[in-house]
Amino acid sequence: MPSSSSKIKMFIQNRKNQTICVLIETSQKQKGLVFIAHGLSGSKDEIHIKLFGESFKEKGFSVVWFDCTNTLGESDGNFENATTTNYYEDLEDVINWAKDQKWYQEPFWLCGHSLGGLNISKYAKENPNKVKGIIPASPTISANVIKRKSEHLVKKIDGVSWRFMPGLKPNEIVKLRWDNFINDLERYNLDDYLSKLKMPLLIMIGERENYYLPPLKEICEKYNINLKIIKNAQHVYTGDEQFKEIKGFIYEFIDKSQFLGNHPEEVIDRVDDNDNVIGQMTRAEKENSSYNFRISLILVSNSKGKLLLGKRPMHRVHSPGKWAVFGGHVNAGESYEAAAIRELEEELGFKGDVKLLGKFDRFNSKGSKVFDSIFHIEKDDGFIPDKREIEELKFFSKTDVDRLIKEKSELFAGPFIDGWKFLKKNNLI
Repeated sequence: MPSSSSKIKMFIQNRKNQTICVLIETSQKQKGLVFIAHGLSGSKDEIHIKLFGESFKEKGFSVVWFDCTNTLGESDGNFENATTTNYYEDLEDVINWAKDQKWYQEPFWLCGHSLGGLNISKYAKENPNKVKGIIPASPTISANVIKRKSEHLVKKIDGVSWRFMPGLKPNEIVKLRWDNFINDLERYNLDDYLSKLKMPLLIMIGERENYYLPPLKEICEKYNINLKIIKNAQHVYTGDEQFKEIKGFIYEFIDKSQFLGNHPEEVIDRVDDNDNVIGQMTRAEKENSSYNFRISLILVSNSKGKLLLGKRPMHRVHSPGKWAVFGGHVNAGESYEAAAIRELEEELGFKGDVKLLGKFDRFNSKGSKVFDSIFHIEKDDGFIPDKREIEELKFFSKTDVDRLIKEKSELFAGPFIDGWKFLKKNNLI
């Protein structure tokens, strides 16, 4: 086990007072948090379920695996009674339990296989502000699709329909109360969930999944969703080549999604070297280009003249863990001032009139010319920080800011340092 992480197994209680086995591996320098959900008759210990978590762990994430109740792992229950609802409620209960743990952070990521893929999609739809990105792998699509796939595996014995399937142990066969399972599954539909999702989304599926692949391709084409086909794979992934390909898909998805922030589909103005609007682009397109764009920054100070700064969460790619002022991109057709007022409400939970201090420009690492307008507002308290954007709030004296920029500049985000130097040079603060 790498020295930078620690692993612990725990047993917690769900809403029905049943025991759920949870396995947590935390990263000392946590860049994100992911919950991994297994499929029907699955377990946290399946090789492909472990692989999902390992892929995130190698990117600096803390990982939570768990066994649902009524499955074949270490949690309570009987597989005969498994339903989509009981798996979904266990996902909710594990996340709710995690909220009280010191490693918990929002937004978090979700990754799930088969029935787990369906359930994480539903959770993301119901809780969009809590979820950074999701990866449904070979997700269950609907009751109709799974009935067609499984009809030859169902047998009626003494008036009860049972579906027989392989267990986790060699030569093990397990059975499921089929009518009970299908009637419950009728309430769930992947198409409906995916149509509502706005966060980064990657779907993976095996090349040889004859029942799931055609309808899933149709859904992904309809909603322009990123679909990755795993070569030669069936529903359960096996073999080093498949594992290598899956890891590559996950690595690429994490890297791209981290850069998109929380609003990858927002449209912003593209400007020329004199800050004249010449077109529009999405935030995602901006990250992959050297086009010029606009930023509004807001200095918040209290009545004693101290400056409020926010510490950026470690999951952010731009300046993770660094102190910064507030603000963000100017949206298409939006003024600098309107953007500043909007960002205050989004990041700190209040509205107010801002005063323009000045405007400067700089070049970022991609060669884009960035036009920054800096605004000011005074407020002592009543802040409601967006935890996706701000990990911690703290007031700094101007003397401390000057000293720390000189002695420990690595504590602060680059754009803040540039803006601070501009304000000081022009006697604007």
